[in-house]
Amino acid sequence: MFSQYVNMRWPGYPIVNPAVISSRSEASLAAAWAVMHYLGEEGYTRLARKIMNARNKIARGVREQGFEIMGDPSVIMAFTSKELNLFKLSDEMVKKGWYLMPQKGIAKMNIPPTLHLTLTPVHEEEADHMLEDLRECVGKVKGQAPSELESFLGAFGLLLDMIAPGEMDLASLGNLLSQIEKNLDAQATQKLLEALGLEKGFPKEMGPIYQLLAALPPEIAELLVNYVIIEIFKRGI
Repeated sequence: MFSQYVNMRWPGYPIVNPAVISSRSEASLAAAWAVMHYLGEEGYTRLARKIMNARNKIARGVREQGFEIMGDPSVIMAFTSKELNLFKLSDEMVKKGWYLMPQKGIAKMNIPPTLHLTLTPVHEEEADHMLEDLRECVGKVKGQAPSELESFLGAFGLLLDMIAPGEMDLASLGNLLSQIEKNLDAQATQKLLEALGLEKGFPKEMGPIYQLLAALPPEIAELLVNYVIIEIFKRGI
């Protein structure tokens, strides 16, 4: 019996939790209790101060680079840009060793895509390095013209948006995708797989995947993710 939970209806990162894998033992709770007692009030306060220092430095740095910070962050920060493809920027930052989680937003609610960062005490010493790499990656992304894939993903999202989500279920989506696959010749299918980075298994760059999910209505995106994961298990990828 296979069970999973998928949520694409909030503006944050995609949530895909297979039930068994996402289960948690009590070990993490015991570990947290032990760490809190080891640190004590003084140690906990010292680490919290490092996080606040990192937040102030990073917030100031991303604003200076033209980003808009969402809300009033504490230990979690999300920022956006009207000029940059944040999904491409995330992939460029990964190449530098920084994992900024893309969040797709919800276009119909005027919530833009963002990059999400959870701050830790380590970031106090690494903030300047991260901001320097961010500036370099911003320069690379600014110099890239929109690709054919971006146009395709936008058109694909508009196409599926015309399908009433209430009339679509997992089976009917699977049938639709099968028909699309049959109507594409082998060369076109290979080009599409290459564009998404899927021709040799899981992609190294996730930007196109996030962009596809952002282009789709949330209800369709949930069905698509469920369909893909089921196919992965069925095909043993």
